[in-house]
Amino acid sequence: MLGKYGAGLAACALASLAVGSLVAPSPLAAQYGLPLSDDTSVAYVRAVGMRDLALAGLIFASLRRDDDRALEAVLAACAFVGACDFAIVLRGRGKGAGTSLAIHGAGTAGLIAISGLVRRSR
Repeated sequence: MLGKYGAGLAACALASLAVGSLVAPSPLAAQYGLPLSDDTSVAYVRAVGMRDLALAGLIFASLRRDDDRALEAVLAACAFVGACDFAIVLRGRGKGAGTSLAIHGAGTAGLIAISGLVRRSR
């Protein structure tokens, strides 16, 4: 049960990031180390936001269907995406991107933990 609550919170967080990417993309661009005035950066951040919205939708759909196996798989995929984002920030900004790396690393670890909680509850 705790895993499902965590999954719901993760989906809400991803959906919030998606809304933020549309409403205020510049602060999110800064998390990736992208130039804030570049239209390409804004487009990238918005695309990433829509990816996050799609992932949130998959989590919500798995919760609605009460399908623990699907939920576990979606959470694992989300963790993989988070790890890829971590790698993108590390490659683009280096170790000096401490806060951004911490955010992406903590999110990835949280998704792995939630996935584990869902697995244990089966």
